Amino acid sequence: MTYNKLEKMILSPDSMKAEYNKRFNSPCTIRSDSLPQTITHLDLPLFIYNLPRLTFLISQVYKNSNQLIHHYSKLDLIEQEELIDYLLTEELVATSELENTTLKRKKISQFLQQLKEKRTKQPENSLVSLYFSLTTENQNHIKSFISDNLDSSTKNLYSFLEKDDDNFPKILRIFIFHYLFIKSLPNQQDTARFIYSFELSKELDILSALLVSQGIVSNQKQYLLSFSTLDNPENFNEATFYVIDQLTLLISQQQKLIEKLEINHYLRSKVTEQLQSELQKIPFAFDVFEVYFDHALYYPKELLSRKSILSFAHKNISPYMMRKIEALLLEKNLIEKRGEKPVTYRLNPKVIEAITLIKK
Repeated sequence: MTYNKLEKMILSPDSMKAEYNKRFNSPCTIRSDSLPQTITHLDLPLFIYNLPRLTFLISQVYKNSNQLIHHYSKLDLIEQEELIDYLLTEELVATSELENTTLKRKKISQFLQQLKEKRTKQPENSLVSLYFSLTTENQNHIKSFISDNLDSSTKNLYSFLEKDDDNFPKILRIFIFHYLFIKSLPNQQDTARFIYSFELSKELDILSALLVSQGIVSNQKQYLLSFSTLDNPENFNEATFYVIDQLTLLISQQQKLIEKLEINHYLRSKVTEQLQSELQKIPFAFDVFEVYFDHALYYPKELLSRKSILSFAHKNISPYMMRKIEALLLEKNLIEKRGEKPVTYRLNPKVIEAITLIKK
């Protein structure tokens, strides 16, 4: 017989209670005595039945995390910075969308640059600086924010999350905390998502951590449905299907990013193979081209100024040398000039199109 949600089983009340007791008392059941009872509804302990599918999904989320770490480690420092900036920006845009506020990509990019240069005058608890702290491992800033946003019940819940418990996998505790935090403080869903990201950054990796809000926006119906399953009193506080749905959402986002990184790696390798020796005639020319190329992988329509190119390239390139490089890249149709004041360029879209055709 297929294991199903209790709400979908056609049973008498007594049979339903017997089925619940069978599941709850099974050796396959995951539960914790340290989970605050006052937060869970129905006065029943929350539990998870360790189905083979659940075991597989837990294994898959860690496998994907290792793949992401591997792909990230193969990038040079500039490429890593581009990737983190891209994920940070998209995560903040998604968070903004979920909160029905408007936070433009350009504004986020400007603010991130200010934070990197340590010249921002924004308040310490601003959304962008908070997420930026994830990537800089500024634990004090993050822990202070979390402490300030917990009430008495969620502080106990956070203790459950942080406590070592070999019988209750940490990844599942993260999902349970997320659900119960939102149920306790429904007006602080942005805080709930940030803590979710922070905990994933510790348990998995920073790339997986920056996929939370994006995953919710892309799969909002499935995300909300997972909550309704646990909300339904007919399910007797069984969280099995909720955590399976959360794992499935996260795995889907991880796999999309893995695919994107694999494609980008292929495109970079082809560009290096075809253009590196050709552009080495002028010092730093290939380095500058790489900045245009890497940026176009994430934001193909976005324009880059000389100042932004230099900040990404991390090279001491003189204005005279920069103009020589621009002339060479324009001559070879590798970039397009798009603006005058300030002078702005972008990668010629035909560059990536040509490489993609080679792959096909």
